Amino acid sequence: MKNMIKLLLIAFVFIFNKCQDIVISEDDTFKYELAYNYVANLDVIIQTGKGIYISDTLFYFDFTNFGVHLINEGQNQTEFVFMLDSLDSSRRSESYFVGSISDKIKSDKSSTYTLYFSKIYDNVLIVELISNNGNINQAYHQIIAYNNSTQILFKFDDENQIEDVYNISIAYD
Repeated sequence: MKNMIKLLLIAFVFIFNKCQDIVISEDDTFKYELAYNYVANLDVIIQTGKGIYISDTLFYFDFTNFGVHLINEGQNQTEFVFMLDSLDSSRRSESYFVGSISDKIKSDKSSTYTLYFSKIYDNVLIVELISNNGNINQAYHQIIAYNNSTQILFKFDDENQIEDVYNISIAYD
């Protein structure tokens, strides 16, 4: 009986920790808002006449997708890709619920586009903009199936302003 109670207690603590909302600093909230404003002003969003639905979950996106944009002139491409892959492996994480982002940024539930944010790592933020086909309640893996998206990498300077922006298109199948 004692072992059963211990097991239930451990399971409860594990589940509770997985479901916690992470806290985002004011600086990072400002960066999320800057990225949102950038995306909201893209032609594809303006042409819809609607806003963007903001996901309440932070996702992990690979830096390696942006390798072509991030490599320095004269740097060995193979070594650079291995370095990016190692960096991705060290920061790879599960998705985190973050209601505070969708609370601070106006989310349009009638939008045909959903915006997913990554965690900010070393002043770098990656977002993904995907057509949700009018169904904001679909899970991420359902939305990306046989769909196209745009991932955008934002590099921020020390004053929390956007320093560089890189876009890539992804076709999921």
